[in-house]
Parts: sequence; C-alpha cells; structure tokens
Amino acid sequence: WSFLQKERWIFVPEYPRLAAGRQHLFDSQGECKHVPGSWYAPASLVFKDPARLLDTLSSNTMDEANDLAREGCQKRVVGQYYLGPYASSFACASATFRAEQLEVQELFRKFGVRDALQWEDYVAILGHVDQYVGKMCGG
Repeated sequence: WSFLQKERWIFVPEYPRLAAGRQHLFDSQGECKHVPGSWYAPASLVFKDPARLLDTLSSNTMDEANDLAREGCQKRVVGQYYLGPYASSFACASATFRAEQLEVQELFRKFGVRDALQWEDYVAILGHVDQYVGKMCGG
C-alpha cells in the first residue's frame, strides 16, 4: 500500500472558481460533466488552508495571488471538493456528513493528506512571492 502514499491518485479540479461555477456536476441523464483537473499524490494535498490563500472560493483573494501561492508551496486544498469533517469551512459542530464522506477523508488521511497547511508551506509561499516581486522589479 505504500505506493498510494507516493502516486498521484486523488483528483482535484483545476481551479476552485471553475468548480464553484458549476451548479451540478451531473447532467439530467445522470452522466458526469467534464471537469478539468489533475491527479495528485496525498503528500501534495491538505484539507484546509486557514489563511485562505490556496484554492479559495473567497472573492478577497485574486486569481493571480491564488496561483502564485499554490506555485510557492506546491500544495492543493481538497476540503471544498471532498466534503467531510476535515473540510475547510464546512467542518462545524452542527454539520452532519454521510458515512461515505468520512470514509473518503479518512482514506486520504491514512495515505498522507494533512489537515492543514504547515508553517513551512507559508514560508515557501513567502519565498516564492519574494522571488516573483524581485523579478518584476528587475532584481
């Protein structure tokens, strides 16, 4: 089972606002609509980002800033795509989830998806922003 820790097997849509703009992922016949995305290894994923820099649905974070932060730490947030008790803004005391949602999140955790971004991820984002600004200013 160790290969599941290293291999890319968890699907994440390409962009959160693209996914959020789709009200229904299935058509009227029950067929899944195409959603562009990529496959990721569990180590490159987290359930939430308390700072709301990555994969955020917040209108307070510009698309370019979201992309820059994601490039900086090489992580994606899956909480808003795979709902359950560890998901970003959906985890609250009154929320109830189906058993399948908990099982999926527990499986992801078992193979290395972390609960949240770590301090070193934010440091990597700041370093990447510093490099980006340096290039933009000719330094």
